[in-house]
Amino acid sequence: MTEKVDGIRWKIEELDNQILDLIKKRMEAALAMGKTKVEKALPVRDLRVEDQVMSRYSERASEVGISTDAAGEIAQILIRESVEAQARLPRPMGAERKVLVIGGAGQMGLWFARYMAMRWACGSPDTWPCADITSRSTTSSPPRSSPWSRTCLAP
Repeated sequence: MTEKVDGIRWKIEELDNQILDLIKKRMEAALAMGKTKVEKALPVRDLRVEDQVMSRYSERASEVGISTDAAGEIAQILIRESVEAQARLPRPMGAERKVLVIGGAGQMGLWFARYMAMRWACGSPDTWPCADITSRSTTSSPPRSSPWSRTCLAP
């Protein structure tokens, strides 16, 4: 009896390996699709296509002997893995981007400005064009300048 059980377990292990090989091929195809999306500047997710994949799995569930819930979970896992792999592909920045940092002289604003500079490699926040903006008071006192009144435009 143990030989029969061991034989069936070996067969299941072989099938599991084949399933994983097919998942690898699916991920390679998903990455090829992701590269095409990058080249054509398309979004990573296409909910219409994701719905079609979910429907395909649900339709075939009974044919392969699993519940529609299980088929849906498998489809969701494969979709999620594909989307995450595509999202990790580097995308060119394309057109020039601008960031307006209000309060850039404060600690949080300065941190944010430096973060943007590192993220988009657009130089140091110290070199960005800035404007001093004075705060307006409802009293008759003259406008005052503060460290929070600096506005910078990241290139």
